Amino acid sequence: MGMLDYGVIESQNMSSYKSMLVNSSVELSSYRFLKEMEMKMDQIDLLNQTEPPQDIFIRTLAAGGFNQSNKSMKMVMAQLVVPAGDEGNSSALALEEYILNDTVYVKVDGNWTAFRLREPNLWAQQDQARQQLELLNRSEMTLLGSEAVDGQDCYRIRVVPEMRSYARVAEEQLGPYVGHLNVSQFYKNSAMDVVYWVSKNDNLLTKTEMFMTFNLTSESLGATARGPDSGEMHMAIHLIFRFMDFNQVVRDLPPAEATGIDVAELNLTSPEWM
Repeated sequence: MGMLDYGVIESQNMSSYKSMLVNSSVELSSYRFLKEMEMKMDQIDLLNQTEPPQDIFIRTLAAGGFNQSNKSMKMVMAQLVVPAGDEGNSSALALEEYILNDTVYVKVDGNWTAFRLREPNLWAQQDQARQQLELLNRSEMTLLGSEAVDGQDCYRIRVVPEMRSYARVAEEQLGPYVGHLNVSQFYKNSAMDVVYWVSKNDNLLTKTEMFMTFNLTSESLGATARGPDSGEMHMAIHLIFRFMDFNQVVRDLPPAEATGIDVAELNLTSPEWM
């Protein structure tokens, strides 16, 4: 797919350009990614509103590779959790994860765990780039201009998601992971400000930056509004994805120390999971 002129994008039908961007990913089989996330959570007890909200700050860094053709994925992640006013109880997490076909290998605190997932949407759930494009496909687009990202000349595009339809897609992709969460209610109480950077050379997604706010209520969690678990959680999230090395050799296999342990069976559709 060739490079488009800035004026052509301004004058052409944006829905046609959107279709072209989505179609450019049809042959996308592998890539590497970087992820940065900052999140603030305010938890409010509705039964004791004299208490101030409990604020928690979370900082996450992750890097990984994804290969749809070979059904393999790797991600390494570091996370810091800081409760405001109680910084002495801050905690850190380091995680290393591999997925090979339907088996997940996770290393936390130096210990490996392996389990098999019988989940038909497993690889759709792990495909970060395609999830971003699905969001794009259900959004209004506005061209903001041009900007270089990692040496690539890119179009900078503002995306305004249609939250109701995106909630349906998210619910389908998450499947049994949803549990009692009312996804439609969750996205109804949310707002997103999203900017995409798309390479002019091949129309592939290079970077996304998202500012999101969510109000998570007892009802959206499936609890009664005035029950013992009644409360609200306000979340503000700043999320950045970078994508690179498209359709190059990406096959990160778990080490022998991981594949040598017993693999547990995990049935996400069982009542115990829900």
